[in-house]
Amino acid sequence: MQMRHVPRCATYGIIPMYSSSWMCFLDVLRREGIRGLYKGTVPSLLKSVVAASSSFATYELTLEILRHVSIHENRDEWAGMKKD
Repeated sequence: MQMRHVPRCATYGIIPMYSSSWMCFLDVLRREGIRGLYKGTVPSLLKSVVAASSSFATYELTLEILRHVSIHENRDEWAGMKKD
């Protein structure tokens, strides 16, 4: 299947092989500059913020529900209305 209006790139699909992490670092720095070292940071941070905030919100909501249920159970028990 061919895609129309997509420019062909000579390096498309070629995965560079590095002998060490240091060589990879130097190659990225040489080809893309300092900005290349941080490529993809913003989406990763946004993903982490969404995950952490949803976990915190779920925790707080669950805690509030459990407190509400616990208060009602204790109130009924103190009033002698709880049936075992």
